[in-house]
Amino acid sequence: MAETRQASLTKTLDIDRLREVGAKIAGLPEREEFKDKIEDDLWQTFTGKQNPGNSVAYESLSEKSKSVIGYVEGEDDEQFIPWWLVSFEWKASSRGEEITLDRGDDFDDELSKLENFDPKATEIHKPSFRNPYNRQTILDILEGFKYLFKSLDERIAIESNSTDLSLPSNIFEIEEDSISTTSSFESWFNSLIGVCPPVNSELTALLMVNTGVQREAVEDVVPSELLEKMDELEISNGRIFEREYQKPLEEILGLRQVFDLVVPGTEKFDELGGLEGLFYENWAKNYSGNQEIDQWISQADDWNPDSLDEGQEPIFGSIAFSAPLRLKRRKPIFATLGLYSPNSDKSGYYSRLKRREVADVMEANGYLKE
Repeated sequence: MAETRQASLTKTLDIDRLREVGAKIAGLPEREEFKDKIEDDLWQTFTGKQNPGNSVAYESLSEKSKSVIGYVEGEDDEQFIPWWLVSFEWKASSRGEEITLDRGDDFDDELSKLENFDPKATEIHKPSFRNPYNRQTILDILEGFKYLFKSLDERIAIESNSTDLSLPSNIFEIEEDSISTTSSFESWFNSLIGVCPPVNSELTALLMVNTGVQREAVEDVVPSELLEKMDELEISNGRIFEREYQKPLEEILGLRQVFDLVVPGTEKFDELGGLEGLFYENWAKNYSGNQEIDQWISQADDWNPDSLDEGQEPIFGSIAFSAPLRLKRRKPIFATLGLYSPNSDKSGYYSRLKRREVADVMEANGYLKE
């Protein structure tokens, strides 16, 4: 069964198909371009003006715009801070006093101050995008794609004239008590998901072959055609691993939500990136290959996995291209996680909480049985 999986990987890791994906991601906006666009569009939508400047008089706003500054009601009349006040930093000033609406403990106090400002002397300032949850944002995802495109282009020369993933003209729309993304931005978001692993099969394959095994250890168990493709992608020099693919792919796997749009199925993951969790879940639900893989998943699940014994690398390599696993300093680990350096005063996985969440996914799908 491992050979069948590798044959499928050989087909998916196709250079021309990777070029096509590369051409699409080349059309994505740059990090700063995206940031400027969303800030400008939100501000124009909020003020109802094409060129509102950096601040507007509160009194000049429509009642519809005024209604979105504050809590909104959810189910069971529960009040919560809406995403547009969480994802963007809003400031207001009046007669020399300035407040910032923050999602933290001071939100109620700052909102109360704003409500007590003289509306005729109050200015609302252009909001700026921020990262309130200390997680990867859409800006990090776009940066990951930029780095990935550069790495692919240097090796397989991509013609990059696609505009498939260009941003739409209008991103936000405003209604009574609510701001939402437009249907055209939702279409863009869905197209973005389509070029991300694990949805995109070519980039998933690129991640799966980054196994960290010695090439010479698997030359007899991996199809020569697959090895040739890895040679062209410059993955298989010594150890079969290329950091310039791994790092941006891990960044991209952090995608879970952009504004009011959520990647379906990612809500259940707390520690893993949204698509990162789906990467493991999709594999665990669909794999039907070598049953001995349980041994390696169990070994990778240890907080500080043991190193391979002498002669085990070809055995591990025979299944590694079919599993979300890789070698790090001869230790089998989950493909997107990392280990502390041997020079560190710590050992094992960087994030044991992430490791635990991967294990939960495996257990839920019949792996890691007692």
